[in-house]
Amino acid sequence: MNSIKSLLKSTVPASLRRKFRETAGVASWYSQWFAARSLIFLNQRKAHSYLPGTFLIVPSDLGEIVGSRGDDAMVSTAIGEAIKRNKACQIGILTTRKELPESICIDGVTAETITPVSGIWAYFRILRKYHSVGFIGADILDGHYSVVEALRAWVFADIAARAGRLSFVIGSSFSSHPDARLRPVLSRLSAALTVNVRDLTSLKAFQREGGKGGRLVSDSAFLLSPAPTGRDQAFVDEWCAAQRNDGKLVMGFNIHPMVFLDLDPAKVAALITSTVEALGELSKRYEVALLLVPHDFRDSNRGDLAALDPLFDALSEIPGLSAAIVRAPARAGELKSIVDRVDVLVTGRMHLGVAALSMGVPVWAISPQDKFAGLFEHFGLSDQRLVPDDALDAQVLSDFLFSVASSWESTRDKVRTALPYVKELAAKNFESLDRLVSIGQADA
Repeated sequence: MNSIKSLLKSTVPASLRRKFRETAGVASWYSQWFAARSLIFLNQRKAHSYLPGTFLIVPSDLGEIVGSRGDDAMVSTAIGEAIKRNKACQIGILTTRKELPESICIDGVTAETITPVSGIWAYFRILRKYHSVGFIGADILDGHYSVVEALRAWVFADIAARAGRLSFVIGSSFSSHPDARLRPVLSRLSAALTVNVRDLTSLKAFQREGGKGGRLVSDSAFLLSPAPTGRDQAFVDEWCAAQRNDGKLVMGFNIHPMVFLDLDPAKVAALITSTVEALGELSKRYEVALLLVPHDFRDSNRGDLAALDPLFDALSEIPGLSAAIVRAPARAGELKSIVDRVDVLVTGRMHLGVAALSMGVPVWAISPQDKFAGLFEHFGLSDQRLVPDDALDAQVLSDFLFSVASSWESTRDKVRTALPYVKELAAKNFESLDRLVSIGQADA
């Protein structure tokens, strides 16, 4: 068998092998979905049994759980909202890990472990214990990153609803070009499944694909409380106050390698070069101080510091330009407290933008993803986003940054006016949990 695998690996191109695995994965999950629906139909009573006062969270990444700070924000918010409604609530987190990350190891929260290759039946054994199931939708449900992972998530959510669980998707986005192989499951979702979609652009795209049960919310991370406990918080407080006392506009700034989907090192290097030139031009026209804020602290070519560290070094060579960088890893709530100290934020990470907007800080984006347009729409703003390929032109990027510096105050007023409504929309993600009852009580 190993010799056959070696032969295939040496003769079949990697792209073709990947395509085959993807096609096989899609076929497998559809097969399991149809089988599970039939089992539930034939065994209704057993399928609907559960322990009251229990809540299962299915993260968008079953392996890392809170690998990105966006995931951290959404998972932490879900845990907090459940405990707020029922302090005795028993919370499980579906994962391929044996233990939960330390950051979410709190009383009443346990790991529900499946293997990376576990199918629907392993999920069933866990599901039968829980009253409510919340699925962290994030940006994986349109198949943009992996159609197999997206399909698995939809199958899990649909089966939970059909098995009588209070099942809901938390704050998902949906691109205008989702993977067409998801249409069969989207058009046949259980009517009992609530799909919370975090912006109007995504909701329209979801409905165009035949998606059922969708309703408009905003990102659940708007509800996350800021935590001024980060290791760099005191430094950021002092530095921002000093720059503002000098009459400077304090601009938070974030770019990262993943703004280019192919992670092309040449493009990343070119973006850093154009950014240095554009920020240098900005500093000639405006009194500005730059705080570089990473959102993904992973030590790899995907992490934000892979772009921000060389950018900071280059900015330090520009005479008269004040710049600082946050390097100490921080959790989502700590980053929310950090970006609260800037006047305006330019970011390539949507959840860093959510963190800033939730504190009333105006945001512009450098990103290829149209989910930013939906985020801005909540605040009555136009699509304040520059596509990364365009940002490679230093003049285009300079003009973009000039518009930020000239209009941030009026934009801030719009953000703060709309913020209470946006937070109300965020709270709708968890309305289903209002039925979460105490352990031992009858389900209302």
